Amino acid sequence: MNSGVAYNPKKGGASLLIKLHRFCWTIVNETLFRYSPFFCHGWRRFLLRCFGAKIAKTATVGRRATINAPWNLTMGDSSMICNDAWVMCYAPVVIGDRSIVGEYARILTGSHVSNSKSYRPIISEIMIGNDCWIASCAILASGGRRKLKIGDGAVIGAGAVVLLNVKPLAIMVGNPAEQIAERQFNRT
Repeated sequence: MNSGVAYNPKKGGASLLIKLHRFCWTIVNETLFRYSPFFCHGWRRFLLRCFGAKIAKTATVGRRATINAPWNLTMGDSSMICNDAWVMCYAPVVIGDRSIVGEYARILTGSHVSNSKSYRPIISEIMIGNDCWIASCAILASGGRRKLKIGDGAVIGAGAVVLLNVKPLAIMVGNPAEQIAERQFNRT
């Protein structure tokens, strides 16, 4: 299924087909995916691909990771989503090559309009570049208003809350996240 988005705010919510697709994924996720042996990365890639995810052959997804809409997930070569990470894919989430999403990290593509009586949902995509590290308990939130981009080689520290774009090679910490340094590579 290539629906693009889980919600259509103009129509008042998710279509019946999307709801059915999400229900089927929930059943598979809570049984075949979650209770697969820890070393069965190929099996979990297969299940995610069956539901429309675009995942490289060398990508790894932990069995306790929560991915709510795999049809909006793209993972590059040697990328990883660790156990207990949440990837809320109401809009597309792209994880680049060799990037890691740590345990208990949260990737949130949606929010709600706070000035709306119905708290109408709004969504936008999140793009994580190549060679990034999203450390444990970090939160990436697009806020639903604009695409959130994490530049190549960036490091998001443990517990950091990122709401704005991150430059390549930046090291970000804190709430809200601030750049404290830039990665320097020793060529020796």
